[in-house]
Amino acid sequence: MLLVFLFFSTSNFAQDNLNITNSYTINGFERYDNVTLTSNSSILTVNGTLVIDGDLIMNGNTSQLIMGANARLIVFGNFQASNKVELSISSYLIIQGDFKKGGSSNQGDLNVESGNIYIYGEVENWGDEFTTCGDYTGNTNEINNQDCEYGTEDDFEENENQFPSDLLEQLNCYDLKVSDQRIFLGNNAIFTASDARLENVDSYQWQTKNEGGKWTNIDEENQFELEIFSPQLEDSGKQYRVIVRGNSSDCKISISRGAMLEVNPIPQIENESPEIVCAGETIQFSVEEKDDYEYAWYRRDGGGNFFPINENGSYSGTNTAIITVASKSWMDNQDFRVEITNSQGNKTFSNIVNFQVNQTPGGIWSSPIDAVVCEGANSNFSVNSSGESIQWQVSLDEGENWNDLQNNDNYNNVSGSNLKIIEAPIIFNDNLYRAKIYNENCAIYSDPALLRVDPDPITRQPHDAFVAFGENAMMEAEVTGNNLTYQWQTYSSNWYDINNDENYSGTKTKQLELITVGYWPVDGSRYRLLVTNENGCVSISEVAFLNVVQNQCENQITWTGIENTNWNNIANWNCNTLPTVETDVLIPEDLNSGNYPEISSGVNAYTKNLVIENNASVEVNNNWLRIAGNLTNNGILNTVNGSISFQGTEAQSIPNNAFENNRIENLRINNVFGVASQSTIEITGTLNVENGDFNTGNKLSLVSNEIQTALIDGSGNGEIIGLVTMQRYLDNTFGYKYFSSPFQNSVVNDFDPYLNFVDPATGFPHFYRYNENRRVDSLNLDATGWEVYTDAGNSLDIAKGYALNFGTSTTPETIEITGTVTNGPIPTQELLNHHRAYTKGFHLVGNPYPSPIDWEAESGWTRNNIDNSIYFFTASETNQYTGTYTAYVNDISTAEPLADSRSSNIIPSMQGFFIKVSDSDTEDVVSGSFGMNNKVRVNNFEQNFFRSQVADLKSLIRLEAGYDASTRDALVIYFSPYATQNFEKEMDAHKLMNTDPAVPNFYNITESNKELAINAIDYPQNRGYIKIPLGIKSDQGGKMMINLASVKNLSPSLKIYLIDHEKGIGQNLRKNAEYFFNIKSGKQNSRFELMFSEEEITNPAIAFNEPFDVKVQDGDVVISLNLEEHQKGILRASTITGQIIQIKEASGKEKVIFDGITSDGVYIINLQRGKAEYAKKVLIKK
Repeated sequence: MLLVFLFFSTSNFAQDNLNITNSYTINGFERYDNVTLTSNSSILTVNGTLVIDGDLIMNGNTSQLIMGANARLIVFGNFQASNKVELSISSYLIIQGDFKKGGSSNQGDLNVESGNIYIYGEVENWGDEFTTCGDYTGNTNEINNQDCEYGTEDDFEENENQFPSDLLEQLNCYDLKVSDQRIFLGNNAIFTASDARLENVDSYQWQTKNEGGKWTNIDEENQFELEIFSPQLEDSGKQYRVIVRGNSSDCKISISRGAMLEVNPIPQIENESPEIVCAGETIQFSVEEKDDYEYAWYRRDGGGNFFPINENGSYSGTNTAIITVASKSWMDNQDFRVEITNSQGNKTFSNIVNFQVNQTPGGIWSSPIDAVVCEGANSNFSVNSSGESIQWQVSLDEGENWNDLQNNDNYNNVSGSNLKIIEAPIIFNDNLYRAKIYNENCAIYSDPALLRVDPDPITRQPHDAFVAFGENAMMEAEVTGNNLTYQWQTYSSNWYDINNDENYSGTKTKQLELITVGYWPVDGSRYRLLVTNENGCVSISEVAFLNVVQNQCENQITWTGIENTNWNNIANWNCNTLPTVETDVLIPEDLNSGNYPEISSGVNAYTKNLVIENNASVEVNNNWLRIAGNLTNNGILNTVNGSISFQGTEAQSIPNNAFENNRIENLRINNVFGVASQSTIEITGTLNVENGDFNTGNKLSLVSNEIQTALIDGSGNGEIIGLVTMQRYLDNTFGYKYFSSPFQNSVVNDFDPYLNFVDPATGFPHFYRYNENRRVDSLNLDATGWEVYTDAGNSLDIAKGYALNFGTSTTPETIEITGTVTNGPIPTQELLNHHRAYTKGFHLVGNPYPSPIDWEAESGWTRNNIDNSIYFFTASETNQYTGTYTAYVNDISTAEPLADSRSSNIIPSMQGFFIKVSDSDTEDVVSGSFGMNNKVRVNNFEQNFFRSQVADLKSLIRLEAGYDASTRDALVIYFSPYATQNFEKEMDAHKLMNTDPAVPNFYNITESNKELAINAIDYPQNRGYIKIPLGIKSDQGGKMMINLASVKNLSPSLKIYLIDHEKGIGQNLRKNAEYFFNIKSGKQNSRFELMFSEEEITNPAIAFNEPFDVKVQDGDVVISLNLEEHQKGILRASTITGQIIQIKEASGKEKVIFDGITSDGVYIINLQRGKAEYAKKVLIKK
């Protein structure tokens, strides 16, 4: 509602008071002690500025106050009105007293549209709808059209920076500056009215109030300063202000803003007293750390005086909250305390802690060294020390915790200089061992040594051979591992190696053949196998005996099952001997015993021709049946958990319905004349064509389920002829998956049963390939690499990856495609990097084999001008078209832990992944070559997408940024003496940007502005520091957190600071791992830095990249420079008016002190370096 009143004006003056009887208009600036509207017809119109040092009183019942759009009305006293007054407030009304009206609240008229109203005191009788709300921001609308109509004193202070400058000058014409006071318990608090002494002052009236209370006068405090003696902790939170009254016509009153009193308890050293340590140990004394506190540590040697501690070889951090003491015997029985100074110069001393140092053992001359053993083998660690007591310890968590060892079946001599480890089990792998050398009070520790226990390459021991006189016998061990070597031995007073001759064949393989046994080798001969792995650990098999029995049957034996179902029990055969590869075997039907053979424990089973009659059965369970002839199966051959080897000396065939339910765990072909299958075969484990051709009959499948995916062993020398079906189990089909084909002849249509190539509702394509050189030529613009690839007949190239969108279903599904398997060398592809804006040299490639491949394989790869990193995609859980990327390089992954099925060196079959052709600063187009052969293939069943087997002891930190726990992106920084802060293709991984808007992108920025997900850097040298920039790209704004998710194999003394340049905050993430902040959408590449330092950073200029920092200590101005080592600058200290009082020259990281400044006030510190100048203000209070 807009009210317009037209009246004629008359007014009466009484000295500095204004009494209005009719109409009075103020268009300029006027100031009075008090203003009174005396009659019912009094009208005050303010278009300019009216300052009332006292009260505004509207005595007339219908008197009016009208304020124009640009008016200012300031009342330092109370505003008192009669019951029917009319107020129209459309600009700034500031009342520092009460605002009260007589009569009832429904009388009179109060129009506040477009007003900015602030009332410090009480408000009475203006109606229930004239309210305040606690967060008033000005620009009041009509009453009851918003949450509140006026603000309080607190709102005024909160919104002060929005006010016109002339209004602020009138409100505080004395330029009062009462500052918050932060003191320690036991100190006095001193509030001053302003930075400098005031002139033309008649009186000072200091006031105080508690939170939520009223301002009350403090008696007999009529001076520039207010000193409060020894306030208590409960006084913390009280506010103080001063009202200054003067005799100047320009300034008669100013009321300062309220200042807070904060009384802090005396900081306490957190250590127990006495703190007892051993000489040589490093101990830290600490108090609570606050950013605006300064610290100075003192010690007392036993006398009465404390002395300041300086930085030296024994003490570090002497001016921080944590002092580090390298304890020595001479420090015994010293007292420590710390002097704390806050930002306002208030000081206090902490409590006193006594320090006692006990004598340590003499020393350790040599520590144990790392060892590698095979599972079940013996090892030892040795220490050479000064001769005190010894206790060996073990750590199972990379050195975090240590436990004393006890003598038992696996450990001996745990209290001696030579620890013996007996028959090391595989669970000892990656254990750390150290020796504790101790006396009555103290202990020292050797360096830790790592024990690596390689899995025993012998997975099945050779067993005794039972064979007829004059026949050949076989002894064989099952082994696993790469690059193994073999040696068979026999015994005659001692063990010795045997070689291939007329008596032996296969002496340097896992299978030993003993030729025409009887005369030699003789009955009772002993044999064992030595297997050496690539690390040099030797595994020795159990002893197997040769048993030469009478040959009761020439070429065929029959199963009787007289004793039990054990195939390897000679009593179950009619000739009391076990079959060999030269023996035909009959499993008859309708056995009287009812016991049909089971091949489980013991040696492998051998046969030449095997006949299983109707209703008869053979079960192979966790063992091998080796067939050298033909298989005739009219009954049951159960191989669901068993393995069959076809290893004849002439062509063999696998008959129809050879295996029960067509299932077999492992199938081996070792026949140079070939094996042909007429049966449907479903393999759940491994197919290994060691020698010869294997014709699948187009009916062989590799089965995949939630446990494992079957594979074809790449170490075989044979070939697979015919079609193979390969399955891939997906536990969740939601969104995109990156696929490749293990076949030579796959097409897009092979995936037709499992997804719509085009969304039927939106027409959006769901099948893509990736083109690194894709452009929109008509617009001369770079484009993303994704190309629609939905034609059903499109071929899927070998070793290429493709993006398939399976839709919105989250149910598991098994994908299967059929084709001719890829085997052997993959033709090398030429891959290019055109340095496009979006593709950046990335190529989507894939695993071309029906088995996992190892990115870290020692041989088999062709990777010229290809970065050493790989990148995997994980679909979003909420949006079928988006997802996130993880990176892997040099045994480091952005996923944590690696076993969470994301991003490792083991690349599953049918898996697509990104690689990158290396960048060049000089070439427009970089050419790379990419290929592989069977040597990269591994037999790893843990091949869910991105499942890892990596375990490493690299020193690293993993940071995460995200909106919540489920939407975090990881960044890894690790340390290597060969690394720099720039990109190194062998050790670093670029950042592939996530497409899920709910997940930010977190990366490190190199000196050449490359964005990295994994970066290797050098460790800070010579007690220095390293800073690396961090970047965040987010599609959403809001509250975010950066979290130090893990620290591995790093010294506890390494400080990790997160620097937020926008907020001016530096946080030690090792003390507080989570940092919360608000962020806007877009890229933030200059806001955050990560800083590593072995020392506490006490100079904020270093953290915030400023040329210098300035502080006040004991009345002196202390400047800490942050220039390069040989850079010089000129420092000037001057008053606020520009008067130079001191000049000094300094350079590098020097500390400069301006002392002798005697007057309180604000001073300017100026640094001139060449043509560049930098300045900071500093407040000095004496």
